[in-house]
Amino acid sequence: MYENLINKVITQTEYKELRKDYQSAIENLLSEITCLEEIQQNVCQKIENILNLQENFRATQISEITKEFVDKFIERVEVSPDNTVTVTFYFDELLKEIEVNDIA
Repeated sequence: MYENLINKVITQTEYKELRKDYQSAIENLLSEITCLEEIQQNVCQKIENILNLQENFRATQISEITKEFVDKFIERVEVSPDNTVTVTFYFDELLKEIEVNDIA
């Protein structure tokens, strides 16, 4: 029984060496945690950038669709002196040419 205890007793030098290895292992783990946190932060920033680019693309697409709509369907926009806005669509002219009887 005492022999087992004697075999487990370590010298002060061995203890210092184990303590140094333990401290080194802790520092490495903390370094890895810090590195993982930085990676996570970078990934979050990249995701945010992708979402912003996606939103900008959608806004641009809507703008382009609106421009295309205006170019194809709106003939003219007039603002009267009393600030009344009148929009004339290309198909308004067509509707004037077609009589109600022609539609039915």
